[in-house]
Amino acid sequence: MNILLNEPSTYQDWKKKNEEYDKRIENNKEELEKFWETYYVNNNKFSEKDIIVYDDLIPKVIMDNVSNFSSNSLWKYNHEISTNNKQKYIYDNIVYEEIKKFSVELYDNMYFHNLFHKIILPGIDIENKQNIMIDRLFMSGRLHGLSDFYHKDDRSSIKYGPSVYVFVNKNWKSYYDGSFSCILDDSDNTNTKHIEIKQGRIVVFPPNVNHKFCEISGYGLLENAFNKVLEYHLIYI
Repeated sequence: MNILLNEPSTYQDWKKKNEEYDKRIENNKEELEKFWETYYVNNNKFSEKDIIVYDDLIPKVIMDNVSNFSSNSLWKYNHEISTNNKQKYIYDNIVYEEIKKFSVELYDNMYFHNLFHKIILPGIDIENKQNIMIDRLFMSGRLHGLSDFYHKDDRSSIKYGPSVYVFVNKNWKSYYDGSFSCILDDSDNTNTKHIEIKQGRIVVFPPNVNHKFCEISGYGLLENAFNKVLEYHLIYI
């Protein structure tokens, strides 16, 4: 049976948390402490080819399933883009507290594991696919005023794989803005790559690229635009 033709909500437990992620962090605590000291502060350089975009990889019927699920999900407001207090948001020597976002935890939902392993993973170009593992799996949601800082994605292991983002919204209008932005050179934060939102678009990128979703416009506020992104954070085993 192809569960991807079923409703994702069939496999959703709204009370579940990603306990495996916390366990791995605890088990890897000693090596992670040393690793994160440099991971967040290192200045990196990337090229545009390091950030890969795929369109039309996920069949529309399945993408519509995901979009419909997102519209009826129990979104929680308390999501922070970083799970690690070593990641600081420093601008002009001032440390800022992160504005929280909305999220839906999906780590234990077998629908989204099947989506990744049966459709997404075979269609994207990443190294050592046979050793890849999903570390975190959730949807993040943003309204006007719930902005991101540029940040690097966290992992529970130093053997980090890429981040894979899937844009969920069916009808995202260009005047909503809210594009996905990556800094290609950490020593020059004006050197950026922007990717516009389109349903089913997949972005694959190294997690240590500083990235964010840009502010949703005032026009998006008037139309209650809510940017929804399916996020797969990967590690190697």
